[in-house]
Amino acid sequence: MSVELNYVMVMGRLEADPVRVESEDGNPGCAFVLSVETTSKDRKTTARVKVTASARLAEICLQFLKAGRSALVIGKLVGENPADWRVVADQVQFMDGKEKR
Repeated sequence: MSVELNYVMVMGRLEADPVRVESEDGNPGCAFVLSVETTSKDRKTTARVKVTASARLAEICLQFLKAGRSALVIGKLVGENPADWRVVADQVQFMDGKEKR
């Protein structure tokens, strides 16, 4: 018996403001890229993680997420090959607290 689990949790900072996108079936959504820093003993690397959200979650992301803000994304990894991989968000947690006006 084979069991597969597709669950991704990633936290980083938005490289740019989320952009409004439309899925192939015409549903509204948004897309953004998280920069995730990893530090080992002697070097620091940055990974770029593509994220998409749809429906109400996309609207909330478009309204509240901005470039430089920190976010925790929980979702599923999709894509045919590593160059096309992205996370389809089920949940997005804003990590910076309330934005000062």
